[in-house]
Amino acid sequence: MRDDDDRLGFLDGMTVRYLAGMVIVVCVGLLAYLNRDKLIERPQADAASLNPDYVKCRDARVGQVEKMLADGLIQQDRFVEFKDRAIATCAGQFPPQQ
Repeated sequence: MRDDDDRLGFLDGMTVRYLAGMVIVVCVGLLAYLNRDKLIERPQADAASLNPDYVKCRDARVGQVEKMLADGLIQQDRFVEFKDRAIATCAGQFPPQQ
């Protein structure tokens, strides 16, 4: 018999196990970072501080995007992006009141 039977293989060593654990931790951290908007709720602005023109613009543009979704012009996966862009456009035109 050889003495190699008593030794651990390369993949059974603690260094490789530590490296595998670090890869898992990095991957989980990367997934959490990429999905941070879904994992963490954004604070909503108080209705009192919203510009009334912004509210009108936002409601009109979001309604248009919802109609586009209902008419089949856009797919569900693009709906959120279109809605966010519509809201950002209105926020740029009508900033919150101080």
